[in-house]
Amino acid sequence: MTWALCLNCGEIKFGAICRCPKCNVLSTGDMDLDIAFSDHKMVQNSVSGHLFDTYQSTTRRFLVSS
Repeated sequence: MTWALCLNCGEIKFGAICRCPKCNVLSTGDMDLDIAFSDHKMVQNSVSGHLFDTYQSTTRRFLVSS
């Protein structure tokens, strides 16, 4: 099974570019970023709430400073 982290809500979903069943959001549009948070680049056990929280806070800081 191919899995990825939904970068909108943090749910584990099927496929990096597929719609998330929890929040219904597609990928970010950045294929490299989506794949970086999938089983192509990491093991599923390493994906945790902490990783998602870090991604979200980093993204918010970047958007605010832009």
